Amino acid sequence: MTKRGAWWLMGAALSAATPASAETLREAMAAAWEGNPELAAARARQEALAETPNQARVAGRPTAGATGNAGYDRLGYDGSGTRTGTTSALGGVNATLPIWTGGRVSSAVRAAKGDVAAGGEALRDVEADVLERVVGAYADLLYTQQAVEVARVGIARLDSQVAEARSRYGLGQATRTDVAQLEAQRASVVSNLVDAEGAAATAAAAYRAIVGRDAGMLDPTIAPPAALPRTLADARTAAEASNPLLLAQQRRVDAATAR
Repeated sequence: MTKRGAWWLMGAALSAATPASAETLREAMAAAWEGNPELAAARARQEALAETPNQARVAGRPTAGATGNAGYDRLGYDGSGTRTGTTSALGGVNATLPIWTGGRVSSAVRAAKGDVAAGGEALRDVEADVLERVVGAYADLLYTQQAVEVARVGIARLDSQVAEARSRYGLGQATRTDVAQLEAQRASVVSNLVDAEGAAATAAAAYRAIVGRDAGMLDPTIAPPAALPRTLADARTAAEASNPLLLAQQRRVDAATAR
């Protein structure tokens, strides 16, 4: 068994002591879904992209404009010697409606819709990637938290064993070697605790970056996954039908064809 696996089995014994208020994986994913900045940026890009079909339709719509001019005519002087003149203004409104665009407008609209569809699939891929990283960050932090607790429990047990060995040594029932071996084991576990606390701090920072908030103690209870494809062929069929990267490429082909 690997060292990581041994730590995990030891940590499983601590699961029953997990506080009832511990954060679950579902709660972590919900927090990331609402507050992850990468997701927010991707959604904003998609919202902007969603406006491009309307922008493409503008080329086929009527446009209106207003024209106007003003002038001054000098006529001379009146009987009192005052100079007189007249002003004039002319104005109008014109409208232009494209009669035939050679299909450019409809093609541009189809291309824009293809871009929007491709962007939607790309957004799905970003969402899936973020949630996958949430799961990884959750698992790493949960492992390091339990490693810290296991090390602390080990130190507490070794403290009592070292104290007992010293008492027995004082009574002549144990050798100095027995005491030294237990003290060396305790020092090793203390070193493990320092390493585990450093790893936990790193995992907590990664968790905060992806989830968007600090984590307390995590709940080790994980809901069973949804049913997976039974065969490789089923997995391929599912990927062809719903993989966002594949669908995004197909939508980009549609948009390029329209152009």
